[in-house]
Amino acid sequence: MEKPVNIALLSLCNGHVFRGVESFATYFTRYFNKINNSSTILLQGGRLSQEDDPDCVKNLDVHTEDLSGDESFMGKLTTKLGLHKIDFDVKRFYEKAVKTISDLDGINFVFPSNQKPLYLKKLFRKYNINNCIVIGVGHARVPKDLNQYDAFVALNPPDFNIIKNARIPVELIPNGIDFNMFDLVDKEKADDFKNKIEEQYGVMPRPIIIIVSALVPPKRVHLGINVLKFMNQGTILICGSGPLRNKLREHAADIMGNDKLKKVIFIDAMAYENMPFVYRLSDVFLHPAHKGEAFGNVIIEALASGLPVVVNNDSTRAYMVKNYSYLCDVTDSNYVAKKITKFYNEKDKLSLISKAIARQYDWTLITERYHRFLSGINF
Repeated sequence: MEKPVNIALLSLCNGHVFRGVESFATYFTRYFNKINNSSTILLQGGRLSQEDDPDCVKNLDVHTEDLSGDESFMGKLTTKLGLHKIDFDVKRFYEKAVKTISDLDGINFVFPSNQKPLYLKKLFRKYNINNCIVIGVGHARVPKDLNQYDAFVALNPPDFNIIKNARIPVELIPNGIDFNMFDLVDKEKADDFKNKIEEQYGVMPRPIIIIVSALVPPKRVHLGINVLKFMNQGTILICGSGPLRNKLREHAADIMGNDKLKKVIFIDAMAYENMPFVYRLSDVFLHPAHKGEAFGNVIIEALASGLPVVVNNDSTRAYMVKNYSYLCDVTDSNYVAKKITKFYNEKDKLSLISKAIARQYDWTLITERYHRFLSGINF
């Protein structure tokens, strides 16, 4: 008989912000609970949304700061001193989470999305929890930290190659998306969303190139803005927030000059349910992030929306997009501009290719892979 797989997924920032980590926690919980002989409960730090199922999501009411970036004097000082407010928040959150787990029956796996597995295990001993396996998910760049977990899931081949000979069970499983959410978009709602954006920002010259990203240095959003220098016309639509926003606005103003056929538009990070409408505004998706990025769910979301994508030519992005024409040196703005123009002219044909790639990342398939891996681990 197949062993039951019952997971507690701990995410302090769910209910406070919604980025890749929070998307993983929310949708993993939703889809894993559909698998027979398994269950997941999401213990999160913030409020429940209207879409959350109170039977499988619990708010532990632990306040935390918005983690999109802090360049204030105090932020720099506390980082230099090694004092991170998030450390205190995580410890308070884990205390509440482990106490909740101790009151639940049958939990045998714990996913701590805020890391600190040794502190988590210390709390297990405090509450006499002896049967929980701690699973790490994400970057595996530091092998010595690996043994703090009982098993580990890498999101990309470079990370997996680092850990494949580890003494603990390890697996390569990419992140997932809700494919239908981005593929089957209500046309009337999408048109209403487009009209509101155009009322606020005016008509956007085509092609419309979308960048969905936190505005922080590793994402290299300035490289995307640079592309406009080598195009006759077009719009860079940047959806995201972060500490580099003002610097990027200044850079965009220098690139645009007085040319009315070139625009750079900044819109704040959207509620996740509105993201399919954001992608529908666009012709081509551009993701100039550094090769060190562990995955990049926004790439798969764009593919599911039928967009051709231009991403950095590195081993992780090659693993993700499969179609090698989507890869390029994103630091070569002139070449990127030519590729975007080509993709814009071929976007209807490329839409089918993009969606075929994205279907492989549907959460139904990804959670089944997790289930096979976890059910094979000996307690």
